[in-house]
Amino acid sequence: MMCEKVQRGWQFLRYKDAEIVYSITHKKLLELAGKAGAIYRMDGTVLINRDIFDEYLEQFHEPSTLASQEDKE
Repeated sequence: MMCEKVQRGWQFLRYKDAEIVYSITHKKLLELAGKAGAIYRMDGTVLINRDIFDEYLEQFHEPSTLASQEDKE
């Protein structure tokens, strides 16, 4: 498991980086990361744990509608 995290890249992101990676606004990022429990604060630095945040975001994943469209044809 530790190897997977190393291969994936950084486990933590600063807010500005997370805004770019996830393509969401600062306000929405604060809201979602807070609900996810993915925020780490240290000496004025705020980090977001990607693993926790990604797992939280999965609850919003919608299944593909392509499969149901192909069945209709």
